[in-house]
Amino acid sequence: MASAKSPFAEQENLSAIYPVHNVRNLSGSDPPPAPLPFPPPHAGEGQGGGWPDAGDACVHLGDIPFVRLREGLPERLQAGRARFSEAVAEAQKALPPLALRLDPASRTITAGGEAIALKPAELAFYLMLAQRRKERLPGVHWSDKGLQAEILKSYASVVDPHSGDYTRFERAGMSKDSFNARKSHINAALVRKLGKRLAEPYLVEALEPLTGKGRRRLRPYGLKIPPEAITIAPISLRMQHNRTADPNTRP
Repeated sequence: MASAKSPFAEQENLSAIYPVHNVRNLSGSDPPPAPLPFPPPHAGEGQGGGWPDAGDACVHLGDIPFVRLREGLPERLQAGRARFSEAVAEAQKALPPLALRLDPASRTITAGGEAIALKPAELAFYLMLAQRRKERLPGVHWSDKGLQAEILKSYASVVDPHSGDYTRFERAGMSKDSFNARKSHINAALVRKLGKRLAEPYLVEALEPLTGKGRRRLRPYGLKIPPEAITIAPISLRMQHNRTADPNTRP
């Protein structure tokens, strides 16, 4: 009966034909010979006509930059809902100059070149913060005494002040929950449309606590975008009073 051929027989034969150069492992002992499957190019043309010594090799390590793009892309691109041409255009878009435009007549804001529609109550809230930033005033806290009157003034630029919507908004007042809800909805709309990286300058954020005599150390909220980058479009009385029948005026 013929004996089974060793699976290492061919390897052992190759090791006899193609010797390897001397390599030591970390322990200092000689490792078992590792045969080469074929002679390397230009074998025997190293220094002294023999194999080059691996101990003379130099390895240079360099940093490879890694650019994170995913978290800066709009949600529709990350979810794969955009066409290829849209994805390419968005990926190639450079950071645009900071520019924030608020248009109460159309109930939209334009941030980073993208138009975003907001609900009337959210637009009035953002309009109030933008106006304060434009006038270089501090941020607001939900418990501020004059906050209700200030946001009502902004809301009157978004809906007809003689409408039922305005009356309901006035009666509801400003609470901690409504303050936080509007802030969160606005930021979510910005991130959804622009992506996290491009939306960051336009977000409603916590500012440094107000200091001074008689002031509690409450952290106000507001915008950090430069005041000169903010534009607020005027609204005509005719446009303002024509909103009563608009079904989208509910806060």
